Amino acid sequence: MELKKRFLVSLQVLVVRLKQAGILSDADAKRHWQLLKDKGYLDPPWPEPEPVEAEKSHRLHRLAMRAVTEGALPESRAAELLGISVRELDRG
Repeated sequence: MELKKRFLVSLQVLVVRLKQAGILSDADAKRHWQLLKDKGYLDPPWPEPEPVEAEKSHRLHRLAMRAVTEGALPESRAAELLGISVRELDRG
């Protein structure tokens, strides 16, 4: 659970990556998959213990701010694209 929280990924992703990295043997990975299946984590709606908050992309914000800085986009248009006020745009 600590790795899940640290890397913000599902338990399924952890099992796959740990197996790919050679940290889990085939038998260990199989045991983990069975544990996930037994707990119902592999069936719809694919519940996840201790769900992590979805990652939020900041790319559009960074691109809009860069365009404003370079004079390619007026602040008002950047704010409109980001769905915020010009005042909020100026703050951050």
